[in-house]
Amino acid sequence: MTSSASKLSHVAALACVLIGILSGLFGRPIIGAEIAAIGVIPACYGMWMGIQFETQGALLRSILLLVLALGTAALLVVAALLGWLGK
Repeated sequence: MTSSASKLSHVAALACVLIGILSGLFGRPIIGAEIAAIGVIPACYGMWMGIQFETQGALLRSILLLVLALGTAALLVVAALLGWLGK
């Protein structure tokens, strides 16, 4: 049960990041940033699962996905700001 829930949270976080990147590439960087930031929620759930069951691998993957989601959202916001300043 815990392994499948942890894997599902990792897949959900990664899907949010990928959808956010694709949205940002096709002209909607703010919406992409919001979608990527939503990926923080399943990543935090995966971190909680890793802490509760003391599995360091799941905790590490969740922390990496959390940083990836936040970093992607930040880059997309910067891209949107640069796009607005360039107009």
